[in-house]
Amino acid sequence: EAALHGEIGVDVGVDIIPAVERVDVSRSLGDQLVAHLVSSNWKERNAAVESVEEVLGSAKHITADIPVEFLGALRKRFGDSNRNLAARSISLVGMLATAVGPDFDRIAHAILLGPAVENLADMKRQVREAVVSMLDAWGRTCPCDRLFPAMIDAVSNPKGASEGKVMALKWMVDHYEPNPRCRDSALKAAAAGAKDKAAPVRSIAAQLEKLVESTSADS
Repeated sequence: EAALHGEIGVDVGVDIIPAVERVDVSRSLGDQLVAHLVSSNWKERNAAVESVEEVLGSAKHITADIPVEFLGALRKRFGDSNRNLAARSISLVGMLATAVGPDFDRIAHAILLGPAVENLADMKRQVREAVVSMLDAWGRTCPCDRLFPAMIDAVSNPKGASEGKVMALKWMVDHYEPNPRCRDSALKAAAAGAKDKAAPVRSIAAQLEKLVESTSADS
């Protein structure tokens, strides 16, 4: 009977892959939290961010049932006048990506990716580092070529901090994969970086272009 039911320890010719138990936290990310996230009161916004940090800290794996209103409210915090709070909000995106897993890009790409990556232009190092950490976490849940197109604007932004452009280009170097979408985005970003007035940006742009060319030759 054990063999018929495929109990643990019995070889029935099928690989048993343990399922990850995911928690539905949608109620914790509901209307009240959204209202606090968009509040004009800094203490309420800060408390809302802390609440999400606590939710994701206790629920390691969550379902993809995340209210779109919450995602929109979280996006608004990327531009918060308190840049420490902005950095924490961007970091929350990486935590969400890790917690949701492969479904995260499907639900968040159009809402969060571009606005978050825009913050590589920020003058505050903490904010830029939060974006890179977010990209690392997001990239572990989906093919990196899903993220590459967003990096082009980060490099070509005339008002962007040169340090942020270097970080964007380096991220592309570190995560480059020889496929058409990555190649196209990488070449466009490298071309934009090659025209930058800052030497470090031009240098890493040349490195990215060389990487693309070398992998194209090998394929």
